[in-house]
Amino acid sequence: GFDCDDPILLMQEDFFISEAVHGEAVEDAVQALKQHGAGFFRLYPCPGPLDPGRVLGGLRGGWTYGPILRGEAYRISCQAAIWCPDYLSQILRIGTSCSDFELLGSPASAVFDPVGLSVYRDPWPPPLTYLCSAISRGKWSRNAVAMLRAEGLDVSARAVEDA
Repeated sequence: GFDCDDPILLMQEDFFISEAVHGEAVEDAVQALKQHGAGFFRLYPCPGPLDPGRVLGGLRGGWTYGPILRGEAYRISCQAAIWCPDYLSQILRIGTSCSDFELLGSPASAVFDPVGLSVYRDPWPPPLTYLCSAISRGKWSRNAVAMLRAEGLDVSARAVEDA
């Protein structure tokens, strides 16, 4: 099995948290990860489990979760997830870019991995909600600029995407 004594919350640096994080649900997700012997637990369902009939449990706050099955597209994803370090290490050996991680990691995960878990899309928003890809091709997205300005932060160091 994979060592999961110290799970890791992994998300990309340009994912801007946009709402309060539901800490109790995240704690429940860590426990579910260990209980099911899973390699990861995705907190932002993009994609989430495809089969609504395979609910494995629930988190405080009303979210349910289920498996992301072998062979599903983007089974391995850069979306925010809690990872067992040993399992994450296996996936990271496959490639160094985000696209390698997702595109090569997804089919490779079927060979050596335990189940992957994710919250379902309903209810929305998920326990950890964020703006995906605040930066694209070196430029701020308009949504990111709005968030940063609302917090009183300077955005002049980087160009803003065109309309």
